[in-house]
Amino acid sequence: LRVIETAALIITLCATICLFSLPIIFYYVFEYTELFTDLDSNSTDSDVNITLVYNETMQNTTTAYITCRDGFFKANNTCLPQCDKFKDNSNDALQISEEVLAGIGISICWIILILSIKNHKRMFNFPSVFMLFMVTDYFIAALIVIIAAVDRTNLLCSSTNLIESYNNPSVFCVASGAIYQYTLLNMTLWWFFHVSVFLYKVLFPLHAKQIEKLGRQKYIMAALIFLGFLLPLPGIAISLSTEEYEYRLVRFPPSVCSPYGEIKFYFTILVINVLVEIGVCFLIVIFWVLHRHKCLYLKLSAVETKTVVVFCSFIIFAVYNIIYLSVRKAHTEKLINGLRSYFECEASGYTPGKCDREMFEQYTNPYARAMVYVLMSLIPLSVLIYVISWRSLKDSLSKICIFKTRTKYNLSSSKTSSKLSFKLSFAD
Repeated sequence: LRVIETAALIITLCATICLFSLPIIFYYVFEYTELFTDLDSNSTDSDVNITLVYNETMQNTTTAYITCRDGFFKANNTCLPQCDKFKDNSNDALQISEEVLAGIGISICWIILILSIKNHKRMFNFPSVFMLFMVTDYFIAALIVIIAAVDRTNLLCSSTNLIESYNNPSVFCVASGAIYQYTLLNMTLWWFFHVSVFLYKVLFPLHAKQIEKLGRQKYIMAALIFLGFLLPLPGIAISLSTEEYEYRLVRFPPSVCSPYGEIKFYFTILVINVLVEIGVCFLIVIFWVLHRHKCLYLKLSAVETKTVVVFCSFIIFAVYNIIYLSVRKAHTEKLINGLRSYFECEASGYTPGKCDREMFEQYTNPYARAMVYVLMSLIPLSVLIYVISWRSLKDSLSKICIFKTRTKYNLSSSKTSSKLSFKLSFAD
């Protein structure tokens, strides 16, 4: 029986590794398949280049009076895309919903902070403090989204012309992109460290208790925190110091900026994929060990069960985000080329039915993008479930119900006594 269980564990781990490798395989297969297709169709170098540039068709000087479509402005008798007005998809409600979700997430973060201060003995202890770090990272990322939405024109647009803003990003674009990437990687590292500590306590419970009694866990905590703050920096430093990989706009109207080129894949998508893949394998081993000791449902305390809920909520977000980022990165070349063709078409003025937005809208996936923010909001929500002491909440609600019942009883008894006194006085 043990041999069968061990074989099942190995098969499950191998299946998990293969499953998490699919987005990476898809990215490489899809990217190189499209590249070879373009080369086979005799495409020029400008077709493969993914920078937005001016073209001869965008320098029309023969038409004196032209009308520009919404999202474009007229300059030198040419219609150019306006940075804060042009939209890569026509669904405004989805972008507003992203900002609303970010605002709700920030509110949840404040509630978590207040409850954590009240319950500081558990939340500021190792390894629960990693959850607070995750919430802090989420708070910063959501705050960037809100700030960017408040004033896109002055913060994200370095010029009225969208093409110039894309090729020459603003200071806020670069700074917000770097911070957002850092928080995303940081959040993944805190999750991974928490899962690793949880695995260690399950596999070596006696040794873990001994280290805790000796007070040595503070050194482990300090080392993990140092690594968590340090490891995301190399990729960000390369993007900030190299013009080839600088942070640029990735959606319109502008929101959070993103690293340009392959560095986004190797220092963000791949890193998150590897960490989540290893972390999921750790969780599988944890459940396997608990199952072997017949204590999956008997020995997991309420706190440990809520910890697993936090782990699973992050896995749901991370897996979806990995797939979304991989698909979007594979489509980047087609999206930029589609935008460039559309801008060239609209440069000579607006003509109904002339320029088709489908040439780039098919690569934007606004619903998939909005789903990222929905699943990301699960992180503070699951931590809120962890922070709340349900027994204390139940006791508080019971006290409120008892107080209301007593109040109603006192009011009814006072009314009855007043009626009786009124009747007696009337009889007299």
